[in-house]
Amino acid sequence: MLTQSVFGVEIEEEACLITEFSLILTLLNYISPPALHQNEAFKFPILSEKNIYHADFFDDESHFWQENSDFDWIIGNPPWKKLKPKELANRKAWNGFLKIRRNFL
Repeated sequence: MLTQSVFGVEIEEEACLITEFSLILTLLNYISPPALHQNEAFKFPILSEKNIYHADFFDDESHFWQENSDFDWIIGNPPWKKLKPKELANRKAWNGFLKIRRNFL
């Protein structure tokens, strides 16, 4: 279920690493230790750039959007900074918010 249903994208690399670690810890919570020892072929899933992407969510050309385009739900939190539409660094996020806003108005 983890590798087929859970995906994320984050611009901060450290947040991606923390998320991957948290997901692996959650996976371990559902597996009993004897099951791990009995299955010699068991390997932890690789989540980096397959499920958890270090990319800009608002960049339509990022590798996240090149590999994924069909979702039932997208849950997120906006950037924790004041967006200034005229600053180039904020342009993609600002345009993304405008596009989302038009879909809900």
